[in-house]
Amino acid sequence: MYLGQNLILILSPPRSGSTMLQRILGSHTEVLTHPEPHILTPLAFQGYFYQIEKASYNHKVAAQAFREFVDYLPNKDEDYLNACRAYCEVLYSRALENSGKHYFLDKTPNYADTILPFISRLLPEAKFIVLTRHPFAILSSAANTFYNGDYDRAYYTRDLLGTFIQPIARFLKDSNVMHIHIKYEDLVSNPELHVRRLLAYLNLDYQEGCIHFGEYPHITKTYGDPKIGRHMRPVTLSLDNWVKDFTHRPDRRKLCKMIINKVQPEDLARRSHIALLIKRLRQCCDALMK
Repeated sequence: MYLGQNLILILSPPRSGSTMLQRILGSHTEVLTHPEPHILTPLAFQGYFYQIEKASYNHKVAAQAFREFVDYLPNKDEDYLNACRAYCEVLYSRALENSGKHYFLDKTPNYADTILPFISRLLPEAKFIVLTRHPFAILSSAANTFYNGDYDRAYYTRDLLGTFIQPIARFLKDSNVMHIHIKYEDLVSNPELHVRRLLAYLNLDYQEGCIHFGEYPHITKTYGDPKIGRHMRPVTLSLDNWVKDFTHRPDRRKLCKMIINKVQPEDLARRSHIALLIKRLRQCCDALMK
């Protein structure tokens, strides 16, 4: 049974540099990848663990019926998880088939939303990589990439920080599956050090080509960031762009302070990169608002 031994999962909010990290690792001769395949998302929302909000059929009745059916099985949800694993085995292993490569890398940002506990239980032997980035940099990137610098529209269209901070913080604190945590800021500032660290975690030899990922062909998706592929290697150009967005813009500072204040206290108390970062951000906001 395929349990994820040859699977790498990148967990990160959107606009955190996950495509760059995917291309770094995808440039290794032992790693195969495909942009955001969403293989696991539909499994999570079949109705037993999570339920979709809208469907062309009565999804509430279907979810109840499915739960009753699974509860009738000899091993209940373990039988369901085994069926899901068989699905994963076919798709991930077929992707690797004839490639001559060892790992398949799945980078789908929505995995780091509400379904992290499901994925951890489904594929406990996968290699998880948690990539985090300065929360205000995430919001700035979303606003400038898709909404012409409109912070309010970016936030009210999708609250990325409110959606992703809590599940990722709890994963870093509570998860018992194998994982490594890397910060976007560290990766672009010292790529060789952190690429070596990542490859050692994956039991792969260091290859210089991973740093120069732009020299290799990569499959691109038909949606998303129109500027993907503009850099040939990790660069630090985006590290402080978000700070410039706050200059003479008290409306943006006010919005960001409101977002940070909505983060649950128990998440702030956790000793994770995100929690410590938010504490510093709250202090930063207080200083900017004065």
